[in-house]
Amino acid sequence: MNAGLDATRLDRREVVALVVMLAALSLMRWQVGSQLPLSEDEAYYTAWSLTPDWGYWTKPPMIAWAIGLCRELFGPTLEAVRVVPALAFFLCGVTLFRLVLDLGGSSLQAWVSTVLWMTTPLVSFYGLIATTDSMLMLFWLLAMRSAWQALQGRSAHWIWTGLWVGLGLLSKYSMVLFGVGVVAALLHPAWRWHWRSPWLYAGGVVASLVFAPNLWWNFTQGAPTLHHTAQISGGGIGYGLRWMSLLEFWLAQWAVTGLVALVVCGLWLKSKPWRSDAAGNAHAALWVVHAAWPMLLVISIQALFTRAHANWAAPALISVLLGAAWWMVQGRHVRWFQLALALHVLFMAALYGYDLYAKPLNIRPSVFSDPFWTLRSWPDLNRAVINAWWTQASDVQRADWRIASEDRGIVAQVQATLNLPAGQALGWQLADAPDNHFEQRFPIRSGTPSQQVLLITRMPEATVLQRFPQAQHAQHVIIRRIPDAPVDVQFWWLKP
Repeated sequence: MNAGLDATRLDRREVVALVVMLAALSLMRWQVGSQLPLSEDEAYYTAWSLTPDWGYWTKPPMIAWAIGLCRELFGPTLEAVRVVPALAFFLCGVTLFRLVLDLGGSSLQAWVSTVLWMTTPLVSFYGLIATTDSMLMLFWLLAMRSAWQALQGRSAHWIWTGLWVGLGLLSKYSMVLFGVGVVAALLHPAWRWHWRSPWLYAGGVVASLVFAPNLWWNFTQGAPTLHHTAQISGGGIGYGLRWMSLLEFWLAQWAVTGLVALVVCGLWLKSKPWRSDAAGNAHAALWVVHAAWPMLLVISIQALFTRAHANWAAPALISVLLGAAWWMVQGRHVRWFQLALALHVLFMAALYGYDLYAKPLNIRPSVFSDPFWTLRSWPDLNRAVINAWWTQASDVQRADWRIASEDRGIVAQVQATLNLPAGQALGWQLADAPDNHFEQRFPIRSGTPSQQVLLITRMPEATVLQRFPQAQHAQHVIIRRIPDAPVDVQFWWLKP
């Protein structure tokens, strides 16, 4: 992976400049993100963080642990939650830079790879909000680097690989596809000898031990996370050949990598870099490909037969950016890099500056025009809850009250806004079995509650009164901040 521009290796001052750039990007994203309301998922993960555990209803525990740690260090605020993606992607950038150098690339290749990756539309968007993807990509990169070092003969690094894979599985189950890539790489003649190395199996044991508590949690809780993963993989629409779904998935990959990188990576693959005369170059290219193809293949098959979201193959896109940067630098394709970076920066500016130019340009808020439309209505709903809550009783009385809803997003948002402790936000369980974290841990079903409860619901009056005959209607709240996606809920008081 030696660069064609040998005279352009970065000196120490330039490396420091790169780190400063990564820190500046992360700080900017934290600042932009801190001006936006929590997303429904972020609020949900924040609720999880109040009850530390080895697993949760829909995801493994890493994102809840990370949010809990940041809230413990920086306070129970929105800004603390947004530290998670800012810090995760900063570490991603540092790790990617080191990975390129380990693969035999020059500092220029490391710089180009890191800048392209850190400014892609994918990272620009997910760098604002705390998601499982930021943690998954961090551990994917760490595992890529340690596995490459192990493949190069430093066999003890299989232990580190096992650790990162285990932590990745605690972030998102799709990390298992990294293991498929490792197995495929070990079939290559140059690396088959690792099958005889005890370090490889020791790494597998480490990964299993790190991941085992989550499997045990699922076993003891009826496997809710595993069931949810299977459910969303099916998409709730059944299975069948859906060629348009596959096309949409790949168009999404083209878009989130900035329109240029996927095309350029295709040119790099066309050159068959794994057949390079230099064994080091060939092996590095082979590892980059093996780290990506299992995930791209599996998610493509999923898109073909049911559906797949754009972010589901996010870690594999790291290899896409690596291949694109490799081709740009080795072939001296400066204009391709300039075009890619310009498009990345243009998207970032359009996304981060939306609130600055939307009103002057008379852009009406809608699900199609506002990239943050799913976040907009939550502050108004939270204010309505606060007004209803605060006008009813004193601080002492409010400490014994509860809020409840059948909608996990409403419960999570109100809990995060009011900083309610675990147990003061309840899930209204309508079905026989729980359907989310609140219904599993803190359910309310019917009858007379033991404390006063503010029920926030979309259910009709007949359903509420059937379950809670003593319920008293408080108010009807309609929020039309996004006109084509209004929030319409009813407030009811449930009194003991």
